[in-house]
Amino acid sequence: MARVRREGVTRKMSESNKVQKLKSSKKYAHGKEYNTLEGKIKIVNRYLENGEIMISYLNLETEEVVIKAELDVNAMLYAYTREIAQLAHADALEAPEGKYITEEVKTLREAVTELTDEMSKQRERYEKIIDQQFELIKVLQEQLKRG
Repeated sequence: MARVRREGVTRKMSESNKVQKLKSSKKYAHGKEYNTLEGKIKIVNRYLENGEIMISYLNLETEEVVIKAELDVNAMLYAYTREIAQLAHADALEAPEGKYITEEVKTLREAVTELTDEMSKQRERYEKIIDQQFELIKVLQEQLKRG
């Protein structure tokens, strides 16, 4: 037999926020299951009490029935969703590790270094060729002046 735990409402509800009539809810329908930071829960009942919507749910891990205000249950589900999103974001930002990735990065770095060295050598050769051409042009210009 499941124990029933009733959690007190930590906030005060104004008269203007109290509900007069309970509408049906697809989100909190009987039998719906959700993951929370506390574990997996299953909605048992949703009812109106003193103008506030209350939800009773079964914690599937502890087999305990808990009664909370709908707003508190909604906050609990939102906290879980936010936590999962943060974990997913953190995982996406982490650099993948492993032998394959590190070897691939090492190979790419070596290739870039080789290409950079080759480009430097080619630049030196072209600069020498250009310098030689300028020297030849000067010699030709002097010969033209002499006639």
